[in-house]
Amino acid sequence: MSSENIENQTDLAKNIKLTFIKKAAFVAILTNGFFGLLKTAGGFFFHSHALIADGLHSLSDLLIDFMVIIGGHWSHQEADAEHPYGHQRIETAMTLLISIFLIFTGAIIAADAFRGLFHHTISHPGIMAFVLAGISAIANEALYRYTQYLNKNIRTDLLDACAWHHRSDAYTALIVLMGILGSFLGISSFDHLAAIVVGLIIIKMGWNYSWESIQQLIDRGVDTKTNEAIVQCIYETAGVEKIHQLRTREMGQDIFVDVHVLVDPFLSVSAGHYIAQQVHHRLMKVLPKIKDVTVHIDPEDDEDYSPNLNLPDSKLIAEQLIKKWRREYPCIVDWTTHYIRGEIQLDLVINDAIEHTDMIHKSIAKDCESKKWAIKTIRILREHLTIGILPSN
Repeated sequence: MSSENIENQTDLAKNIKLTFIKKAAFVAILTNGFFGLLKTAGGFFFHSHALIADGLHSLSDLLIDFMVIIGGHWSHQEADAEHPYGHQRIETAMTLLISIFLIFTGAIIAADAFRGLFHHTISHPGIMAFVLAGISAIANEALYRYTQYLNKNIRTDLLDACAWHHRSDAYTALIVLMGILGSFLGISSFDHLAAIVVGLIIIKMGWNYSWESIQQLIDRGVDTKTNEAIVQCIYETAGVEKIHQLRTREMGQDIFVDVHVLVDPFLSVSAGHYIAQQVHHRLMKVLPKIKDVTVHIDPEDDEDYSPNLNLPDSKLIAEQLIKKWRREYPCIVDWTTHYIRGEIQLDLVINDAIEHTDMIHKSIAKDCESKKWAIKTIRILREHLTIGILPSN
């Protein structure tokens, strides 16, 4: 699969994901807005403080729904000069905010239940308050299932957290329902105890999502199973001898990979680059969640230390040795510098018009000794005559 096809599929997946997020948010806005006004008004008319609180809670959920739309929209913006890795962190940040809202929601429910339990709060709501609370519970559960249905197609933490918030609203409506029912039956504490349990459940859900979001914001790596799949895919690429310094990080639903790949140290630069391209495209094809891969080609394992760091660079070698040799021996037509295990290997290419090879060898060896550089080997290779270049087709 070409890189253009991969990019087109990625753009299509982004558009589908954004469409589903907006669809879920708009349905939630309509539902929460309608039931928020209905429950608040119903609480006043049918004398239920719990129903008024639930109605105001549903109206406050409109803020979360708008956060979902904003987060979904901005997180899918393309990378720019100020955000070269894209804007996926916005989705994670929005998920964190929703999680915090869940925690506060659970805490308020539990605190209100404790207060009612110890102060023996008793209300006398009408039957219509019971009906409205029941309809609200059903509607929020339906909203939860609808959001999770949409999320099956895109698998995003933002919609998952939003769905569970809808279920927490359903639990809240059930608490109101039990409170109203308890007042009908004369049970003064059962609804408060149930509210405390549900409040703690909502706090636990919020904590789980907030912890997951925090882990992503501090660049947590992928799980063990995904990491093993990445390693296996890289080793299955032809030309890869070993890998090290494999690092991964999650940004929303995307994965970024950095890896050092060891190859034959005497490969050409283009051959090493070809292997890097193969690793890059294989990973993105096998694991679609991978957004980008940075591959560093290594001739040897330099994870613990860099044995070649203090060696002279190729420009210095050319200035102090190669130019001198070419002036003295015009038969030298080309050269290549290799840095292997803390030592230098030079390949000198000579043409057929060479004489006095022993003298050349001695002169070159003497010059290398005078520099006291770690030049381990000098290979003198004879240039072959190019008799033709065959077409590729």
